[in-house]
Amino acid sequence: MGVLFTILLFSIISCVQVDPATDNYGDSQKAEVRAAFFASNQAHKWYSFTENEITEVTMPQNAPIIQTTAWTESIRVASSATDSHNGYFLVNRLGLIQLPDSHDKKVKIFRDKTIFNDKTANSLVLVKGEPFFSTYRNSFFNFNRGTENGDFLLRFDPAQKVFSGVLSATDLEIPTYSEAIDVLYDGNEWTCVFKRIINDRADFDFVRFSTNAPLSKLQNKAKIGQLKKRFVAEDFYQNAISPRDFSIAPDAAKKIFRDLQDTIPFLLTVRTSDGSSPIYYTNDFLTTDHFEANLFLGTDYSIAVFSDGTAYFSGKIAGSDVTKPFRLPQLPAGFQYGDIALCGRMLFVSWEENFFFETRRSGFLSVDLEKVLL
Repeated sequence: MGVLFTILLFSIISCVQVDPATDNYGDSQKAEVRAAFFASNQAHKWYSFTENEITEVTMPQNAPIIQTTAWTESIRVASSATDSHNGYFLVNRLGLIQLPDSHDKKVKIFRDKTIFNDKTANSLVLVKGEPFFSTYRNSFFNFNRGTENGDFLLRFDPAQKVFSGVLSATDLEIPTYSEAIDVLYDGNEWTCVFKRIINDRADFDFVRFSTNAPLSKLQNKAKIGQLKKRFVAEDFYQNAISPRDFSIAPDAAKKIFRDLQDTIPFLLTVRTSDGSSPIYYTNDFLTTDHFEANLFLGTDYSIAVFSDGTAYFSGKIAGSDVTKPFRLPQLPAGFQYGDIALCGRMLFVSWEENFFFETRRSGFLSVDLEKVLL
């Protein structure tokens, strides 16, 4: 993807001072130069996941080897959320990370084995600053399926540092053996997709609901009466998760991608500071071979990160107006960047080592944006 960075840069010099006219993404020497820049400026740290904890590593290829498993069952960043104050990573089979606002502070992960050990975690959102997420058992890869699934929607209390169940399938009058395989939140209403296997046949329910009172305040014995619920068609859900035309994307997104929109096909996963579920945009509906990027649109700035590490920042940082492309350290073959989250001046980017539908090593990179951009 050297061509991507060249297009994005034009005549601007990147944070590693590589001439865009001669930049070669496959050149290992320049990858080392880029890594040396970040290290010498103390701009970044690498972290990897083990079966029980987060460990700091020198590079992803030096992370401990763990068993390769299907992505729904592997330890990996499954989802992220950011608001104007906090950033979070939801780590499948491990816990929830509340991200720090500087390298001087320790990365904290909060765990609950009763929640994370045998279910897939997904769909992290923020509701008035509180993290909510869903869990389910995958019918293809999880062989620990039970008949009673308990709460599918869970909440983390940032003040008390504890998890609690919020809603079960029963609360929505859905059979208890149904799995909530996807949960969306648009800032006002929730959309849930329930799946159940009956005689080797998959049945689905698509449910949309809202509440007058905050979800965390619902009374356990009367949840059904406190929910405004309706069933919706599958098309409603498909429209919600399908890419939208880039021509209707927010202006902040158009500003970042104006030099790329007529040059390469891209697919954007866009999150905003309200903490709701991401929205997807593309400039090309005819191809399946997109350049994929995660984009965060905040109050003071916007930042995009492509899977190869090409990144772009536009907005205010430390009181300065900055519009600048930069490159994250190059990952080894078979690795790629993924979800992003932010806290203060810190950017966090997940990374994974993938083999088709399986994941082996994974973790995240932390970047001090002030040291990279100013």
